[in-house]
Amino acid sequence: MKEEDMAADPYIVVDLDATQDDAAADANLAKFKAKILELAPRPGLPNGGGVLLVPPGTFKVSDTLTLNQQFVIRGAGVGRGRNAANPQGTTLLFPAGKTGLIIDIGKSFGVIEDIAIESENGGATLGLDEGIEIRSSYTRLSRVRVIGFGRSGIF
Repeated sequence: MKEEDMAADPYIVVDLDATQDDAAADANLAKFKAKILELAPRPGLPNGGGVLLVPPGTFKVSDTLTLNQQFVIRGAGVGRGRNAANPQGTTLLFPAGKTGLIIDIGKSFGVIEDIAIESENGGATLGLDEGIEIRSSYTRLSRVRVIGFGRSGIF
C-alpha cells in the first residue's frame, strides 16, 4: 500500500502470507514477526495501526510469539479445531511445552479476534505453558479458543 493511501484508509490491512506446510513453522514465525511490525502505529490512522488478517487454515508456528506493540490480529473464525474433518477457521499451532502468545504492550491496545490458539501437546501432559499470557490490561480477545495447553488457556 502506498503512503498516501494509508492516510485515506482507516486501517492498513496486511495478509499473513503464511503456509500450512508443517516444515514452514520457522518461516511462519518470522512472517508473523515481520507482519506485526508493518502494523506499527502511524500518524493519520484513527486507531494508530493496522489489521493482520490470518486466512483459514492451520498454521504451525515454531516458537512463542511475543507481541510488544499495538496490534489487531483477525482470523477467519475458530472453526472446529485442527483434528476435525472440516476445520473451517484459523488455527495457530504452537509446539508442546511452549506458550503460544505473550502480549506485552504496556498501555497500547491489542485485539485478537476469530482465531484458535492450539498446542501440539493437546493437553496430554501438564506443563508450564499457557495459550495466551497477557501482561497488559489493554487487550481484547473476541471469539478466541485456546486448546491443549498444560497450565492454563489464558494467564
